Amino acid sequence: MKLRRILNFTGARLILCICQSVTDREIDALIRDGARSLADVSRASGAGGDCGCCRRIIEQRIDRACSGSCADCPRREPELASAAL
Repeated sequence: MKLRRILNFTGARLILCICQSVTDREIDALIRDGARSLADVSRASGAGGDCGCCRRIIEQRIDRACSGSCADCPRREPELASAAL
């Protein structure tokens, strides 16, 4: 019973980068805001720039953010606006 409550608890934040104290929520927010790579996340938060233990999980979160639709993929390059209207 106790284990079931722990597994169902979704309100806790998980620190993904211990070196910079960056949480899963912060990483996910960066991805939603357009971070398309580990380098983007690292520049914005410092996560992944020190010991490297969190790099794989950050890359996995970036990969999972793509829902299968290229339009939603955080790795998609932004489209350029045309000046010729």
